[in-house]
Amino acid sequence: MNWVQESERIMSCARRQTEIGLGIGLMAFTLISGGLLTGCGAPAPAGYAVPSGLAATAVPTGQTTAEPTIYFPPPTAEAATKIAAITEVALLDIARETRIALTPASAFEIPTATPTTSPGPTATWTTGWGGCDVWYSTTKPDYMSCWSGTYDNGFVFLEAGNEGREGDINQGVLYVVFYDVNQVMRSDHLYYTPQVLGPIRIVAVSGSLVTVAPTDPQWAQVRFVFDLTTSQWLPASPVPVGSPSPAGSPSSPP
Repeated sequence: MNWVQESERIMSCARRQTEIGLGIGLMAFTLISGGLLTGCGAPAPAGYAVPSGLAATAVPTGQTTAEPTIYFPPPTAEAATKIAAITEVALLDIARETRIALTPASAFEIPTATPTTSPGPTATWTTGWGGCDVWYSTTKPDYMSCWSGTYDNGFVFLEAGNEGREGDINQGVLYVVFYDVNQVMRSDHLYYTPQVLGPIRIVAVSGSLVTVAPTDPQWAQVRFVFDLTTSQWLPASPVPVGSPSPAGSPSSPP
């Protein structure tokens, strides 16, 4: 069915509905007018019962009553425009429903496969002195000396400084983090220096041995050595608190 045929079908349907409405109105008009005409002396239409109390007047012989003329005016321009608009909307709906009916069901299927993404590039691990983690809270350890390098088929990251306000800020600490070859963290631990001599800094890393020293100039000659293999401080002669070592400037990087 093309759009012309569909338009004719819609117009024909509209005419039929109009005729039915007019027919019903004509019937009502006939019933009412029949009663009025009968009351005025006109004969009642066939099948119409004259209500009691209404006098019937005979029509003189040879005279006939005039039939009312029903006039159907042509549709106005506004009505024609509305009919055209309704027809256009109906045709568009039919075209849309036809497209949906003719579309294969596979076009509406949602893919179930999960899209894959390529892994991003792996950051290059740097060896040597570097920046420390941001000190985001005074209650956490404050690191001022950091070093990273390779160790035990992986990597190691070292941070030295002092305890935060949750503990003793004069306690030196060494934070040790081990990573695998994919730079995924394997373990991390915080170690306290054997003596409380204030914040510490890393002065040397040789193999598995990490040497740190207090930043306080009065303990400039003191060294603590940490063994990464055993995760322990090596034994050292204790430094009497209150008896500082001779002042001096360390030759290792800060």
